[in-house]
Amino acid sequence: SVAEAYCKSYRHQISVYRKKNGEAKFGASLKFFDYRGRWENNKCRVYALNQGTIHDTTEVYAPVTPPSSGTDVYRVVHLLQIDGANKNSITVVEFESMRE
Repeated sequence: SVAEAYCKSYRHQISVYRKKNGEAKFGASLKFFDYRGRWENNKCRVYALNQGTIHDTTEVYAPVTPPSSGTDVYRVVHLLQIDGANKNSITVVEFESMRE
């Protein structure tokens, strides 16, 4: 099993940015989640708290309104640390267009 100190050393920060069609720079972060290892009932659980809501996965839903033409660009920035060391990880980004 995972030791309590090791569990609590887990941290995964995720930010999502958007550069709207025609704009030169990315705007402020649309979403930011700070996932941390928490020791609960002698087990390690990783989640983020956002306005009192627990998020167990790293799914980040940004407010999206597709442009009438052109393309918006999104940037996902993430940092994973365990035991104070930065770790490599795989980020999967999916986008589903919901136009009527």
